[in-house]
Amino acid sequence: MNGSGFTLTNLTKVYSSKKSDVLALDDISLAVPEGSFTALLGPSGCGKSTILRILADLESYSAGDVTIHGDSPAAIRKAHRLGLALQDPSLLPWRSVRDNIRLPGQVMRTSIPKKRIDDLITMVGLDGFADARPAQLSGGMRQRVAIARAIVAEPEILLLDEPFGALDEITRQRMNEELQKLWSATCATALLVTHSISEAAFLADRVIVMSPRPGRIVGDLTLDFPRPRRRDLLSTPEFHAICDQLSAMLHAGTDGSDDDDDLQSDGELASVATQEA
Repeated sequence: MNGSGFTLTNLTKVYSSKKSDVLALDDISLAVPEGSFTALLGPSGCGKSTILRILADLESYSAGDVTIHGDSPAAIRKAHRLGLALQDPSLLPWRSVRDNIRLPGQVMRTSIPKKRIDDLITMVGLDGFADARPAQLSGGMRQRVAIARAIVAEPEILLLDEPFGALDEITRQRMNEELQKLWSATCATALLVTHSISEAAFLADRVIVMSPRPGRIVGDLTLDFPRPRRRDLLSTPEFHAICDQLSAMLHAGTDGSDDDDDLQSDGELASVATQEA
């Protein structure tokens, strides 16, 4: 371990309530090199989002250790060194698209050039909506604003929790290509949480496959497709072979699981624990 990238050591997370404890993550150890793009792939309830929220300093952990570029998640967050896009876009309803995207610069007290913001609005397909409020946008459009906001300040660390899940397939593929271009230009250390096998295979250098609760690593696959990756990669035999391999890992991790027919998302687990506490 050289202190760079993400390092999870024997990470464990338990959601506690008066009635019971739920083991969400069980002894996760993972080292991710600086500047790489890693995807966490697995079924709902496997702890993918919990790992991401711990790295973002939005969630505590019960045991183990976590470092990002040699620092704690709290230090990284306080230094404004990360970009974050969650499943819920969490836009400020009184702000326009442009002003929501500008927000990280204002928090950091750093001026972000207007051209940078306008270019991002074009990149995420929102030309003509720069002055619209979130209530005037569809769910997919709101998520695209959140993605633009996450990358506007060119963060060192980019954490993405199903950022394209609300988008139609054509837009999703285009956004995958654009995200790849931005990541390649900034050399951010990226972590993507996704349920999509093809999305993980297209974007990531490495895919970590997780089992249902309690979350454990059941697969670790390094991908060597050359970059930049273009849409025609999706139709190649090599790409389909990788997707088949990842699918086999997922099924091996879920077969025989007692929780497979009654999985809850990480957010639901946290909510239940909070309500019962």
